[in-house]
Amino acid sequence: MARDIGAEALELVRRAYHPSRLGDLQLVLTPGSTANYAPESVNLARHDPRSSHALPWMYAERVPIVVYAPDLVARGDDAHRVTLADLAPTAARLMVFDDYAAPDGTPLPGISRPETPPRVIVTFVIDGGGWNVLQRWPDAWPNLDAALEEVRESLDEDRISRVAVAGEGIVLGWIGGIPSYEGKVWELHPLVVRPDLQRRGIGRALVADLEKRVRERGGLTLWLGTDDESGMTTLSGVDLYPNVLEHLANMRNLRGHPYEFYQKLGFSIIGAMPDANGPGKPDIYMAKRCR
Repeated sequence: MARDIGAEALELVRRAYHPSRLGDLQLVLTPGSTANYAPESVNLARHDPRSSHALPWMYAERVPIVVYAPDLVARGDDAHRVTLADLAPTAARLMVFDDYAAPDGTPLPGISRPETPPRVIVTFVIDGGGWNVLQRWPDAWPNLDAALEEVRESLDEDRISRVAVAGEGIVLGWIGGIPSYEGKVWELHPLVVRPDLQRRGIGRALVADLEKRVRERGGLTLWLGTDDESGMTTLSGVDLYPNVLEHLANMRNLRGHPYEFYQKLGFSIIGAMPDANGPGKPDIYMAKRCR
């Protein structure tokens, strides 16, 4: 049966096998099929090829690697098959590490040894596991530059930025804190957890860690704004005026809005800004005491 999937796919299955974590029987989905958690599958259209889990078929492996190096690498495209293992020897070539011997991988096609190495090399890996973030909040980051700018701002000295990382160096989640009122009040922003690792306590641990850091800096209150731009609560798509507080008191969660997650962590709903993101798209305000 294993031979039926072909040598190339079988090799990928073999390389992904970890004896201490996987069973003796491996199920391989047919091409065009996907494996997703139930909440993710709800948002998929029929025959949507995206998957939150790895697949051995080459159509799922075709992810471009982009190299931007003015005056070092000529503009153009190359259709040769490459892997992530090729990044280390590529960086070594650009840094003129002539004695570097990679255990796996070769320099990317078109990358020549420069006369003078660049002063810095930055590698970005964009994890496709976060595609549903842009689906839920399509206007939050209109492009990659806007998303990267938010990351850079979170690293300012007066802010708090914490990342949960697994033993293998895999990023699990990220949380940030923004001070106001001379440091007595902090805004929780952002909080993100990999979709395939949600509901495992990572978000809860990140919030607890942020609370600790806020207390250490003398903060008294931690607050957040959690938008509803896509009909996730009964506040969305309606005119909240003039009875905003009445709408808040009767609010119901329709499609997994995160405000209930924050309530479990001790946050209280303290208000809302109607039409914060456009007509019928409010921002829900929540807060808790940190001392």
